[in-house]
Amino acid sequence: MLNIIHFSTNDFGGAGLAALRVHEECLSADFNSKLYVLNKRSTSSHVYSKSSKIKRIFNAPINRYDNFKKSLFLKNRNSFYSLVGNGNVLDETALREVITQDTNIVVLHWIAGFIDISLIENVCREMDVKIVYYLMDMAMLTGGCHFSHGCEQYKKICANCPETSNEQYRVKIAEHHFKQVRYSIRLAPYAMASSKFLLDQAKDSALQFADYFMTRPPISKKFEYRPKAQSSGSFKVLMGAYKRSDERKGYRDALRALAILDSFLNEIDQKVEVLVPSADFEADFQSFKNITLKIFSFAKNDEQLIALYNSADLLFNTSLDDSGPMMVLESQMCGVPFVATEVGVASEIAQMFPDNGEVVAPSDAGKMAEKIFAAIKSQKSCAQRSAISVNVREYYNLFNGNVENLRKIGASETANEN
Repeated sequence: MLNIIHFSTNDFGGAGLAALRVHEECLSADFNSKLYVLNKRSTSSHVYSKSSKIKRIFNAPINRYDNFKKSLFLKNRNSFYSLVGNGNVLDETALREVITQDTNIVVLHWIAGFIDISLIENVCREMDVKIVYYLMDMAMLTGGCHFSHGCEQYKKICANCPETSNEQYRVKIAEHHFKQVRYSIRLAPYAMASSKFLLDQAKDSALQFADYFMTRPPISKKFEYRPKAQSSGSFKVLMGAYKRSDERKGYRDALRALAILDSFLNEIDQKVEVLVPSADFEADFQSFKNITLKIFSFAKNDEQLIALYNSADLLFNTSLDDSGPMMVLESQMCGVPFVATEVGVASEIAQMFPDNGEVVAPSDAGKMAEKIFAAIKSQKSCAQRSAISVNVREYYNLFNGNVENLRKIGASETANEN
């Protein structure tokens, strides 16, 4: 039986939920699996929070100040820097209480602000534990950005970062990337991803990996298209951007696109309802004549998520910096077509299955509006939505699941000999 330790900053959100699901898959396979997080929301008894509430409260203003400083130095709002592996919450003493001689594999999910990668190196090399980088974006491969936007410096060293003219910050980014490369050479981690794009980036990067594993997304087979009666009411658009302040989700571009779409809708007899979880921009929709906003709470479980996706006619994702995100894959498995920025997995799917969705350049609000308008005028039938779901699920079923890949890694010869 494999003894597996997962580390993730959260057990919620895109990467956090993925970590929780991978952990639950391991438990279902009778692995001795434990997930350690900084911020816990799940009720699972196998998920442990390794930070006191006092320490989390103390760190919160420090993190906000760090983010503010970064925002001053970055020229392009499309870039979001998180120094993954620079965490200061879990120290080496606490880490040694978690990783023991019985541990076979440590899986690092999204660990920004949680664990310093140098501590992982100290403990895991000493105990001959295999390391897996579970990639949900490019942050582990770069000087800190989630998506490269065509920049190829991560293939060598992220020096002279084009996103900032501040020399001190450029040095910090380069030093961080060099540290990531150095630790990858010493740790010889395995790369796992549900995206061919991400796995290709890992292969091209300056980081050194023992092996690369394309894996099925940590999404339940329950995510599927469930036919419903055709409605003559509003065309429902599920939107990924839900916070005005979160630049990387592209809300400003989404609002501009919807304003253009609202004028297009004057030509046809069709109303649009935009579905957004916990949105903080209700006032921004008051000037629209043909578009209304429906705000709802975040889904608490898979069944609620599946019902939400199946209620939508289109996913509108304006993310500027995610190499996923999870909601693109989840919604596709539920047969929802998309209009999305050409960032990450949306581009991958659009290339393989052109009927499944359309991608546009980030910040091209006019093109976004045109694509949504076209989707409204030619709404997908039940048969077409079923085909979307079947195509995507059959494609990912070609690959081994997380459990099978972790078994292979567990059975492989130890690579940490440097």
